[in-house]
Amino acid sequence: MYEPTSEIQKRFKYRDFTDRKWGRHFHSFLYGRVWTPPEGPVALFNHGVT
Repeated sequence: MYEPTSEIQKRFKYRDFTDRKWGRHFHSFLYGRVWTPPEGPVALFNHGVT
């Protein structure tokens, strides 16, 4: 069941953000983007959706 998931992660170099190191890095990135004008939470959400 999880084999396709791991193949996709390897192919597209996705990271597991439940890992503490990458989770902190990702959190810092998002925090910086959310509160940097003109971005804001709505713009960040829209970027994620598209």
